Amino acid sequence: MTRKPLASLHPSSTPGAEASTVSLGLEEAVRIHRAGDLEGAAALYCEALEADPGNADALNLLGLTLHQRGDHDGAVARLRAAIRLAPRTAAFHANLGRALASAGALEQAAASLSTAAKLNPSDAAAHFHLGTALIDLGRPDDAVEYFRAVVRLRPDSPEHLANLAHALRVSGRLEESAEAYRQALDRDPDNAECQGALGSVLQRLGQNDAALACYARALDLNARLTNAHLNAGDIQRDTGHPNEALRHYRAARAIEPEDETAIAQEATLHERQGDFERACALILPLID
Repeated sequence: MTRKPLASLHPSSTPGAEASTVSLGLEEAVRIHRAGDLEGAAALYCEALEADPGNADALNLLGLTLHQRGDHDGAVARLRAAIRLAPRTAAFHANLGRALASAGALEQAAASLSTAAKLNPSDAAAHFHLGTALIDLGRPDDAVEYFRAVVRLRPDSPEHLANLAHALRVSGRLEESAEAYRQALDRDPDNAECQGALGSVLQRLGQNDAALACYARALDLNARLTNAHLNAGDIQRDTGHPNEALRHYRAARAIEPEDETAIAQEATLHERQGDFERACALILPLID
């Protein structure tokens, strides 16, 4: 599943007239933050907080910067402080949720992101990150709702349709998943990973010919998709085409020589053909 942050860096509120220098400082900090200078932006946010320790925007943006620099605990502390000052600001809850998710606190992350989505139902980023957290928590059925919300907000995005399709696949709703993948491919027909993912859903549905067509298209676009080779090999093996299966398994091993799944599947094929010597030659190194 594709995961791209969608957050804005704009301050969420305007400081009062008595804090005009802080406002100017934030604008410059946001400018260099957008340019990728995280250290410089953090320094300016800290200067703003020295002038106005109660500036919720500066706390939020400093927290976001720390999160982007990998200091998730520091980010969480600043973002919680910002929320204490402005508890109904959706962006603060969304940024806290992202920092908590990166820190591994997925349940807390989901709670923060749920608050963000409720406070601002039009925030696609909050719905996206909440869906992602729920997938990581093993709750794909719940995630589907939020990925659907992202698609409603960004209907022309093949990426978000593919995310929805993935959640539907994980939750076992295969027909719906296939349809979402098809909609994604209508918008981006040259997406090799999406073609391969649709193939895997069709394979699980028992539509082997359609699945093979998807794998062939995916491999035309990107011949190094190991899973497409392995899945196509499985279909060819199980439908009585061992030579085609072997071609795919060996292609997968050429891409990833140490891939144990590729080795095991080729060994299984040799075993079924009665070539136990070749099967053992492949399997024994894995056991050792």
